Amino acid sequence: MSTGTAAGGYGSGRRGNARVALVVVLAAFAVLRLVALTRYPLWTDETWTLDSTGADLRRMLRAFADDQTHPPLFYLALWVWRRIVPETLAWLRLLPCLIGIATGGTLLALARRAHFTARAAALAVILGAGSGILVAYSAELRSYALLALLGVVSLTAWLRTREGTGREGLTVLTAVNILLVWTHYFGAFIIAAEWCDAALRKRSRLVAMTMSAAISVASLAPWAAYVAHRAGITGTRLEMVAWLKPPRAADLLDVPLAAIGGSPWLALDLVVVVAAGAAVALWAWRSRHAREAPAIGLLALAVLVPCAIAYVESVLGPKAMWLDRYLIATAPPMLLLVAGAVDGLAPCTTRGTALAAAVALVPAGFTATSLERGRERPRFDLVWATAAARDPDPRVPVLAGDATEGRPLLYISRMSGAGRRPVTVVPPGDVRADSGWYVWSEAHPPTGWPPPAVFIRDGYRITETIGIPAARDSIAAVRFARPR
Repeated sequence: MSTGTAAGGYGSGRRGNARVALVVVLAAFAVLRLVALTRYPLWTDETWTLDSTGADLRRMLRAFADDQTHPPLFYLALWVWRRIVPETLAWLRLLPCLIGIATGGTLLALARRAHFTARAAALAVILGAGSGILVAYSAELRSYALLALLGVVSLTAWLRTREGTGREGLTVLTAVNILLVWTHYFGAFIIAAEWCDAALRKRSRLVAMTMSAAISVASLAPWAAYVAHRAGITGTRLEMVAWLKPPRAADLLDVPLAAIGGSPWLALDLVVVVAAGAAVALWAWRSRHAREAPAIGLLALAVLVPCAIAYVESVLGPKAMWLDRYLIATAPPMLLLVAGAVDGLAPCTTRGTALAAAVALVPAGFTATSLERGRERPRFDLVWATAAARDPDPRVPVLAGDATEGRPLLYISRMSGAGRRPVTVVPPGDVRADSGWYVWSEAHPPTGWPPPAVFIRDGYRITETIGIPAARDSIAAVRFARPR
C-alpha cells in the first residue's frame, strides 16, 4: 500500500523528468478536448454567450448582470478573445479548450503538493484527461472550464499556505480565490472547504484563512451591488434558474456520475461510481494512521462541502441551484481521491500497475464512446443539414418554437454565408408560411397541442418528420406545406 510521499518521485535531481511529465500531461489532456472542440454545434447557452460578448463592454456587463447567475471574469476574457481570433467555431471554443488543457498541469501540481505518489499522480492525470464533465465543458463557451481550473489552483495554493508560515502564500491564495469567485459564485464553496480544513486540521492558520476568505468573497461586493441595481430596474429574481427543481437524495450522485461515468448504461455507471467510492473509503481508513499520508481530508472536504451547501440550499432555499456543472470544481479533487485509492489498494507490481492504469482509463473510454455516439448535445446541425438537403431553396424558412432552438439555428444560418435560410421563433399556431420546417425541443415543447397536430388543424400537410436524439435535449422537426 503506497500512502506516503513520492520519495524519489519528485526529487530536485529529476527536473528533466518533471518537464517531460508535464508535456505528457498536457498532451493527454489535449487529445479528447481537441477531438470534442467542434464535435457539437453551438447550443442555446453558448449562443447567448456569443450574443452578449458580441456587444460593447458596457452592454455585455449589463447583460450578465441581468442574467444574475454568472460573474463576468470568463466572459471578459472571451470578449477580448473574440477581438483577436477569427469568428469560427474552432477558434471561439479554443479558449475554454486551452483552459481545460491547462487543468492537467495544475492537477499534477495539486497531486505533488498533496503528497501523492508519482503513480497516484499519473493515475489522476489519466482520470482527469478522460473525465466526461471536464472534457465536455472544455468545449463550451461558458465559465465552467475556468471554474474547474481555478478550483485546482486554489486548493494547491491553500496547501502551500497551510504548510508555510509566511505571507507570500496567503497573498497568492487570496488572489486566486478572488479570481475564483469572479468566475462563478459556487467558487465560494471551495473557499468554504478550505476554511473547514483550517478549522479542523490547521488551526494555527485559521485566522489567516478567515481573513483571506473574507477578502475574496467581499471582492464581489461591487458586482453584487450592480446586479442588485439592475434587478431593481428589470424586476427579475433569478429567473434563469427557475426551471431547476429541488434535488432528491439520488441526485447526489450527479457529480460523480458526470466525472467518472458517462457510458450508455446507467447501471454500469452506478457500479463504477459506487466501486470508486468504496475504494476511496477503504483507502482513507487504511491511511488514517500513516505518518505522511496524502491530504485526503482536504480533498474530501473540497468534494463534500460544496455538494452539501448546494444541496441544502436547493432543498431549503428559495431557488434550487443544483446542477452538476455548477459543481465542476469538485471533479478534480474527487478524481485525485479515486487515483489515490487505486494506487493505495493496487499492489506496486507490474500487474498491479497495469490494472490500476486500466481502471484509470475507464472515464476516457466512456467519454470516447459518448463522443462517438454524438448525443451529448442537441444536434441542431443535423436538423439544418436535413432541411438543406430536402429544400435546397434558401427561401424555405426554418421556424422554431422557442429561443432555445431558435438561437442555435440562427447562428448556423449566419455562418452559412450568402443565401442563408431565414430563421424565426414563432408559435406553431401563428405560422403563415406556405411551407417550411418547424423545430422544437421534445423536453420543452410549445404549449398546447403538439406542433404536428396544430399544422394539420390549420390545413397544412406534414410531409416529413425527423427526430434527433440527444442525452440532454432531443430535437424534433417536421416539414409542413399547404396543399396545392
